[in-house]
Amino acid sequence: MSAGFTTATRQHDLEFAFLCLEAAVDLVPLISTVIEDHDGRVVVTRDVVDCWLALPIAMRAAYDIKRLPTAPSFTGRPPVPALSRFVGDYVDVIDESWIPDSVDPHAVDFDTGERLHRHAWRRHERQIRERLAAHRGPDEQFIRKLARPVDFTGDGWPSKT
Repeated sequence: MSAGFTTATRQHDLEFAFLCLEAAVDLVPLISTVIEDHDGRVVVTRDVVDCWLALPIAMRAAYDIKRLPTAPSFTGRPPVPALSRFVGDYVDVIDESWIPDSVDPHAVDFDTGERLHRHAWRRHERQIRERLAAHRGPDEQFIRKLARPVDFTGDGWPSKT
């Protein structure tokens, strides 16, 4: 595959493959309309895991903070895994990247917005492929956008800034 996967023979490879599977479960339904080919979804899934592993351990731990049972918004449902929360933030960063700073997103007609949204995801996939071909890790500025500071709000969730 062009995503660079090989047969897993070491513990690290198996752990990486498990993280990819875990990420794909949440990611693929969110991107299947914008990254339509299987290979593209594999590439983006690998990038999600690469970005997850590039986060400092403290930032990964911030994604794992559970909703407090005493919080008004506690639903009683099982907590969402940390990687699932991270996948949501990753998708949000790309989903919002098509909007130029000087443009009000509500002023863009639906068809133009959809075209720009697809273009943003295709550009992101192309950048991942270029980075993988050059054997480079995730972009540090992109990782900073995904870093979740621990700043508790009233319901026990860290707030995103």
